[in-house]
Amino acid sequence: AAAEAVGKIAGALGLGTEEAALAIVETVNDNMATAVRRVTIERGLDYRDYDLIAFGGAGPVHGAELARAVGMRRTLVPIHPGLCSAFGTVVADVRVEKSRTVYFRSDKMALKDIAGAFAALEAHALEELREEGYDGEPALGRSVSARYRLQSHDIDLPVPPSALAGEVADLIERFHAEHERRFDFKTPGHPVEIVGVTVLALGKSDPPRLPDLAAGEMPEPAARRPVWFRESGEVETPIYRREALPAGAELAGPAIILEEDSTVIMGPNDRMVVHAKGVLEITDAGDGAGARAERMAASDGTPDLVTLNVIRNRLDAICDEMDLEALRTAHSPLFSESKDFSCMLFDRDLQLISQAQNNPAIICAGLNTVPFVVQELGEDYFEPGDVIVHNDPYRGACHMPEHMLLQGVFVGDELIGYAAIIAHIAEIGGMVPGSFAVTASEVYQEGLRLPPVKLMQRGEHVEELWKVILANHRTPDATFGDFHAMLASLKIAVRRLPEIVESYGLDTLRASTAALSAASERWMREQIKAIPDGVYSFEDRYEDDPRRNEPHVFRVDVNIEGDEIVVDYSRSDDQVDAAINLTYVATAAATYTGILQSINVRDVPLNQGIFRPITMIAPPGSLLNVEHPGSSVGGNSDGQPRVINAIWGAMSQALPERASTDVRQCLLVPDKERVFAGRRQ
Repeated sequence: AAAEAVGKIAGALGLGTEEAALAIVETVNDNMATAVRRVTIERGLDYRDYDLIAFGGAGPVHGAELARAVGMRRTLVPIHPGLCSAFGTVVADVRVEKSRTVYFRSDKMALKDIAGAFAALEAHALEELREEGYDGEPALGRSVSARYRLQSHDIDLPVPPSALAGEVADLIERFHAEHERRFDFKTPGHPVEIVGVTVLALGKSDPPRLPDLAAGEMPEPAARRPVWFRESGEVETPIYRREALPAGAELAGPAIILEEDSTVIMGPNDRMVVHAKGVLEITDAGDGAGARAERMAASDGTPDLVTLNVIRNRLDAICDEMDLEALRTAHSPLFSESKDFSCMLFDRDLQLISQAQNNPAIICAGLNTVPFVVQELGEDYFEPGDVIVHNDPYRGACHMPEHMLLQGVFVGDELIGYAAIIAHIAEIGGMVPGSFAVTASEVYQEGLRLPPVKLMQRGEHVEELWKVILANHRTPDATFGDFHAMLASLKIAVRRLPEIVESYGLDTLRASTAALSAASERWMREQIKAIPDGVYSFEDRYEDDPRRNEPHVFRVDVNIEGDEIVVDYSRSDDQVDAAINLTYVATAAATYTGILQSINVRDVPLNQGIFRPITMIAPPGSLLNVEHPGSSVGGNSDGQPRVINAIWGAMSQALPERASTDVRQCLLVPDKERVFAGRRQ
């Protein structure tokens, strides 16, 4: 019955039955690997520091492969894994945890006040522990929730008694060290806030006395059967009974270990040791990346559907990790509350391969910003550890508050791609606080303009540039913190993207991203072909500007012919000496957003392929492609919704049943799974 069910799936995928069955297992493994990464990162944990414990009925089936995919140290399979949860409930320690919200700031902090907060919580925790029936001597743990001033997320910092017996500076130094360990940066001298205290009272239960296994040699297998593995294809695999395995026994995979409540699967490169208490320790002793990469490609070199799905998920997971890293460490609420940033990955050929879906205006901006910068500087400009900063509106930026940090990703000395994060920096100087000068008539009034230049060189701060930036921003502490949050985000990609290369090989990664992009492009062209050919026109406008009481009009002609769209703004008004012009990239981002929303793009990889059928024309010197020294700070915020309105208005003529016809005002809403738009009535 199982073979028959899998056979139907195999037929649809064009695979053999064994290959389809393996594909199902690998898809499950990849989904779990992504969940492990996301859950740990959201909690501020680094999964590379942990072992994977495989329990439950199915856990040991997937455990070894899952640990290998994630990059965890080893897999441990306890005795009776299918009964593990029930056993744990019986022998668990009695635990009482008490927390309290407080506020202590490092420049006004007294350790006696923190100690007093701990003492009050300890009394409550011990009282509750006694009520639970525990009459032994409990173990006490203390921690604080701490963060840099302006951060919205905190970290848990253990506080041993000795930390409260010294100086405030010693406790603060502990925080700096822990923050640097977790996020790769610290900001000494910046005020630290303690916003919570926690006490853990642990009533230790007597540990269970488990008998030692008798030592001995590895027994002969109870049986053998053919098993299909990705690395080696079909292999005659030995099967063992777990109760027959002695302490000290060692086993090289592949192998299957059966017991009453679970099954353990070891791959061809796995090695297992049986510990005295019956725990199975499984490690990956092989490096089958080359062979695996070969087997994951079809005869024409195109990766199979499973490989494409796995690599797509891993690329998306990298961008999500980058997103979380920036979110947790930034100082500005523009990150933590508004999510006014986005993270993205490009290959060496400057093709977008993945991005995190936050602010729609930024999601589509990197599509042009990254290539513009790399083409200006040249590929040879990038060395390992270099990070470029850029916010020049005439060189491919949206408007000046939005800064891009761009870093090359290397395997050894070979450049394999680029990681970027574009984010709104809250204050960059200029004629008004907040750097939104609505009365600005030229770029020099809008803040500090940076052409593409190295912010970090070979992993070290370019001190002279940092001094220039911080001297020109009114809130240098916030800028320093947000820039370092962006740097921490890039470091995620610098670590993770080479891991995919290690797992699959660079050729497979490149073939996969090309295939995913081609698939997105095919999908997009099919959607466009379904739209009636024609020229669909619409206009929107500013009613006035801060300098004059007259309208400025956006005019768009959406030309649809076959499977391509040309969006032409040539009939729009010229740029003006007011802060309402749009840069080319801001217009392009709004154009792409409006088209994607009108077509209702969902569940399709949002990579370069989606955008290839779309061409945009915005003449230089127009309202939608400002030239130097025109102002543009308001165009990004106020103009982009109007551009999207105009696109909606045009597309509603071509797709009346799908595109919005109420274009009075646009509200962009970031969503974790998709980007969409709503209307204010």
